[in-house]
This record gives sequence, structure tokens and C-alpha cells, in this order.
Amino acid sequence: MRSGEKITADEYVSAMPVDIVKRMTPKNWQNMPYFRQFDELEGIPVINLHMWFDTKLKAVDHLCFSRSPLLSVYADMSVTCKEYEDPDKSMLELVFAPCSPIAGGNTNWIAKSDEEIIDATMGELARLFPTEIANDEKWLQPNLRVQMELQS
Repeated sequence: MRSGEKITADEYVSAMPVDIVKRMTPKNWQNMPYFRQFDELEGIPVINLHMWFDTKLKAVDHLCFSRSPLLSVYADMSVTCKEYEDPDKSMLELVFAPCSPIAGGNTNWIAKSDEEIIDATMGELARLFPTEIANDEKWLQPNLRVQMELQS
């Protein structure tokens, strides 16, 4: 711990990406049979999207594991995170995965343009939230404007 306190437990859980946990594993543990199993783990590419809506999306009030084939996890950060809290607007953070054949997808989304990724994302959101996000020709209602930031 930061304080120097040591904690002993029967089991430990890591929420770090596999490549980071491999680097963080102490050198003297890396040859132990249990930790050698990390060698079999392989990270996969994902695309993270941050989308700001000028209206509040009421259907997302926590972290969601999705039934969507493209959006595996998402949350309205304006509800789940104090730093983004806003009673009138939503900020969705989404994990777009699988985003390549390496990750088990049929399409190499990493090679696609930002516009193609946004169109696919908005199409999926329209399917997941038909009462809040219109699935019109260009996924944009007059009262729903979106700003996007892509990270890959």
C-alpha cells in the first residue's frame, strides 16, 4: 500500500490490462509457476470512445455490460463519476470491441475512419436505446448533438 502497509490475502484480483500486469509483476515472482501462466495471456486491441450529448440519456445509470456485438462496456460518466456529473447532459464512455480480427471481430475497425466508427457506434446506440437516440439516416436528431473524442 502507499502507506507501506502490507496486506496478505488468499487471493488477489487485478483490474489492470494484461500487458501492464505483466510489467508490474515483481521480477522475483515472474519465474514462479503460478505467475508463468501470465505468459499465456495476450492483450487485444479495443477502441475507447468518449461521447458528449447535449441531453440526458436516462437509460444509462451505471456501468453496463452490453448485449451489443460492438459496444462491450459503457457508462454514462455524468452519472457514475463525480468529475463529469451533470444533471442535464450525458457523457458516455464506451469500449468498442472486438475492433479487429485479432480480437475476434469480423471487421478491422482500427483501420476504419473516425466517421465510420462513429456511425457504427451511433447505429448500435440507436438499437440499444431506441427511445432516446434516433436511428435516422445520419443518427442525429435536431435536439441531440454529439461531440466525440476517439482513443485507440
